[in-house]
Amino acid sequence: MAWRAEPWWLRTFYRIRGCRGWLDGVEPAWTLLTFESLRALRHEPSAVQTAIRVANDLSVGEIAASPVARNALILLRQAIERVGLPLTATGNLSRAMVAEMCKLIEWPDYDQADAFRFNKVINEPDFLPLHVVRQLAQAATLVRAQRGKLVATPLGKSILSDAKQGSLLAILFHLAFWHMDLGYFGRGLLGSWPQADAGVVLWSLSVCANDWQSADKLTRLCTIPAPAMFSETWCMSSEHFGQLAWQFKRMSGSSG
Repeated sequence: MAWRAEPWWLRTFYRIRGCRGWLDGVEPAWTLLTFESLRALRHEPSAVQTAIRVANDLSVGEIAASPVARNALILLRQAIERVGLPLTATGNLSRAMVAEMCKLIEWPDYDQADAFRFNKVINEPDFLPLHVVRQLAQAATLVRAQRGKLVATPLGKSILSDAKQGSLLAILFHLAFWHMDLGYFGRGLLGSWPQADAGVVLWSLSVCANDWQSADKLTRLCTIPAPAMFSETWCMSSEHFGQLAWQFKRMSGSSG
């Protein structure tokens, strides 16, 4: 590889104590960006911040190819058909309702029998695909809690039309990566990391995650590390990023 001069901000990054040891010879994909591009990708997408654009005019077939969008529609239809889905005091779907949803929700590479082998009863958080979809649908105001039930909102009912479905994935994708509490997946050890750099991570994934990579390697390739990652929390951070990459694939409908 031809030698190239490192800009000041990249030299500063490499000088952080423990940084090069953590990278273990991996050159992060985002180091190929200019400083201006890096700054632009750190902004949440909007009408004026267009470094990342999320399509909001997908076809019905494209929506169906995304497990998150497809199962959000299943949840919405169930909420309408059943005139509300029963909730627990904590705001999760009831165990009986979770059992019903287990029969309806299909998720790539997710083996329910294996996931539930140590559970005598299945609560909503135990069924991660349902838990993520319900939280996203509620954050998008497609459903809301009302008198102990999860009910569809006027927006949720309208999104079922073919004309409106094209924007569903854009809504859910935006919420998942810029507003959802990603600290939940890292068990709170690294706060909301890497949410502040969601755009950088997504760009990096788009250029270097075409083939299978381990969570450890993807974390080094695609994220701007938090200082805590140079210590004993590293294993947890790679698990956390593995969850983020998993979510990215299921939002976009990509396989692998």
